Amino acid sequence: MRDITLVKKIFRKSIGQRDQLLVLGIQSCLVFFLVTLSLTSASIQEYLAKNLQSLLGSDMVIAQHYPLTPGQLNRLRTYGTVVSETTVQVVNITRGVKWQRVQLKQVDNNYPVQGQLTYSTTMGGVAKATSSPPAEGEIWVDSRVAAHLNLSIGNKITLGKTTLRVGAILGHEPDRLLEGHNVEMRALVSSHSLIDENLGTGKIQHRYLIAASSAYSREAVTQWVSETLPEAQLLDRHSGQHPLSRQWQRIENFLGLVSVIFFFMGIIALHMVSRRLLEQQQYRFALYLSFGVSLERCVRMSIFEWGMIFILALAPALLLAYSAQHLIVMSLQSQFAGIAADFHWKRVLETLQVAFLVLFCNQLPLFWQLKNTAITTLIRKQSQYSMRWQLLGSSLALFILIACYSDNWLLTSMVIAAMVSTILLMLVTTWILITLAAQASHRFSGILSFVFAIMKQRVFSKFTQIFGFGLCMTLLLFSLMLMRDIGDAMHSQLRQSNGNLLISDARDWQMDAISAWSRESDSKMRDFHVYTPALLSRIHGRPIRDLSLPPSDSLTRLQHPIRLSWSEQIPTNNKVLQGNWWSPDDNHWQQVSVEGEVLTDLGLKLGEKISFDLEGKEYEFTIVASHDFKPGGSQITFWFRIPSVAVQHIKPKVHYMGNMELPMTAWEKLGQLLRKHPSLALTSLQEITERFDKTMALVRKVAVSFSAAILLFSLIVIAASIAGFESDDRKRLGLLLSMGLKKRDCLKLVGYEWLITGLIAAIGSILGIWVAGSLIYSSQLSMTYNPDYAWLLSTLGISCFLVCVTGLLFCRRNFKVSICELIKE
Repeated sequence: MRDITLVKKIFRKSIGQRDQLLVLGIQSCLVFFLVTLSLTSASIQEYLAKNLQSLLGSDMVIAQHYPLTPGQLNRLRTYGTVVSETTVQVVNITRGVKWQRVQLKQVDNNYPVQGQLTYSTTMGGVAKATSSPPAEGEIWVDSRVAAHLNLSIGNKITLGKTTLRVGAILGHEPDRLLEGHNVEMRALVSSHSLIDENLGTGKIQHRYLIAASSAYSREAVTQWVSETLPEAQLLDRHSGQHPLSRQWQRIENFLGLVSVIFFFMGIIALHMVSRRLLEQQQYRFALYLSFGVSLERCVRMSIFEWGMIFILALAPALLLAYSAQHLIVMSLQSQFAGIAADFHWKRVLETLQVAFLVLFCNQLPLFWQLKNTAITTLIRKQSQYSMRWQLLGSSLALFILIACYSDNWLLTSMVIAAMVSTILLMLVTTWILITLAAQASHRFSGILSFVFAIMKQRVFSKFTQIFGFGLCMTLLLFSLMLMRDIGDAMHSQLRQSNGNLLISDARDWQMDAISAWSRESDSKMRDFHVYTPALLSRIHGRPIRDLSLPPSDSLTRLQHPIRLSWSEQIPTNNKVLQGNWWSPDDNHWQQVSVEGEVLTDLGLKLGEKISFDLEGKEYEFTIVASHDFKPGGSQITFWFRIPSVAVQHIKPKVHYMGNMELPMTAWEKLGQLLRKHPSLALTSLQEITERFDKTMALVRKVAVSFSAAILLFSLIVIAASIAGFESDDRKRLGLLLSMGLKKRDCLKLVGYEWLITGLIAAIGSILGIWVAGSLIYSSQLSMTYNPDYAWLLSTLGISCFLVCVTGLLFCRRNFKVSICELIKE
């Protein structure tokens, strides 16, 4: 107890010191980042859990891409008190020459199973609730469809050969959860209204909403689905497992891994400050030992003091994290309507445990070094700062952080390997440049030669500063350059290669109508490709949902039907990465070529077998090759390709995908084509570019925010490195002043030092951008990297200026030096 009282007194006196404030600020920033991430994720997960309870529309839902057989449907009805069958697909509805693509939901008389529909009879009118679906011959559309087609109650719209009356403006749907965060315009119609309408395109999703209140019934349904419908998606309102929950968990884990960069820079800053703190601890320990206090007790008091700093750092970190969570949640309102910020104590405590463990492991080598130092060494103040032990503690701290947030060790190892390689490259480059410059200037006298000599003596300190600024500039400039180049390439390639209308799904019997319409409207049909919708059902004979595959974008996409294409020759826009493409006279049809990234994401190898489900029938194929996109041809490529001879055996439903060039006059006539073929899936160039621009704006915002965070930690590293060497710098400047140098010359010396630091950081940043651009542009984007040298050189100048100004601002205290005080010291 006496130790704690003494530590409190020492803590109150030392907390105002610059070094302790830096430690406090660094720990607050690191805890702030992790807690903000956890609070935001917890708010999203809580929203998703409530969303599952209120927007599933039933106790359970079975969703798949082909209907149940009559026998299966009768079996399902034995488990639930009410079963409602609904279908969802995207179609085109027309009114005169106007048309609009909508997500059409067809429902039976049992819909809704739980909850109520809401509708209004006028645009913006009072919402009314009902437990009945639209009447036969009626269609309910949402307000966006009504506004686009200028609809009001009683108007007629055309869907293929069927004319429907607008009966209401659609509001809330109790099963809205199943749409995810889809922004498609919506329409609701009774399935009896479209009995004679042929809307089948292979993209229909069949859903079966089940009222099963008893746990026994739900378990029976779960067991039956796992045995009978291996490809179906099953949602249970009572399970709490929202379909998007895992995706947001992946996002949280990814951002947690990203925080390794922040913790790395924060740990570097803590090590810089620890140099001065070690000297203070030595002096204090020597004083304690002179009064007969044991060394173990001294170390214990040092741990208590560090714990008090950590606790004090939590107050601003938690307050700022809660405020930041509010801002983030407000920005997510457009995606998650009704989401609210809250202080989730359980998640906060779990995160604080991780933060404490990471920071304590980083501090542990200092305590261990003090505990194992000889008493005479402490009294004489001869203890040295051990980089070996600090490196070990830092590695352990970062490993704990990685282990807490990694859900894909392959991806994690690649990220960590890339980061370590970058650090080593920058360290070697910094040492070589400074060493060569120091040797070259050794024969000359002057301030510049002196600057290089000093920088060589403190190469590790300079490296941390260069690394911080270099990493910030590399990320920010490369992100902005990448967004600009991708945007320019997308706009030009879409216009030149793809025309201005993309048809993503057309049946073989619709192609004749498209060809005839193109001649009538003076439009041009460009390259069209054949495919059939297929669902990847099994890998090595096991259902894909039973495999423990690492999460990836490919795996998420493969949970839905993909486009399976066929060809005899290698397409002109593809190149073979591995294996051998089949020959035209090869009669072995159960072969498949897989896109290279998909092959990697699924962990597949040549010679392994995968199965596709086509209209309820499974076909097994052997992987014989992997391919990748090659520029110069069509922009349309496919993940999976099989030999053309396979079509004779599987007899698939043929679909087409391609693009057209429409003149201005043809857009008004497009409604004529869609009135006869409402299931045509098409997207205009304008819509594609608008979506792309929105995505790029979001990515750019994230990149700038991330760069700003790195810049903040860069400034912290610089402040810590200056504080760590402040005593040496003051003595150096005092010595130079005592030798007759003026303060103006000393200012010039410091300015040269920071100018060289900024120059090396900027050169490293530009080299990093060039290497990353050369690799990423060619391998991932199939583009040629052509750097804008004027832009890079101007960036070089601006970066050096900013680094100089920042360094001089941080060092201005060192110029307030008294020669007499230094002589006394």
